Amino acid sequence: MTSRDGKVDFLYSENNKLKAEKLELIKKNYELELRLKEAEIKKCDVRGCSNRQPPSDY
Repeated sequence: MTSRDGKVDFLYSENNKLKAEKLELIKKNYELELRLKEAEIKKCDVRGCSNRQPPSDY
């Protein structure tokens, strides 16, 4: 009985660790998606950027 309880506790701790890792990966993914969107907004469509399209303050 004691060994079974230990195994259950171990499995719960492993499950919680995997959930935490998954949440961290989701957070990093969202941060990278946000950086990509910002980069797409700041991207200049004109070579040389003398007549920046779209105009912005970046």
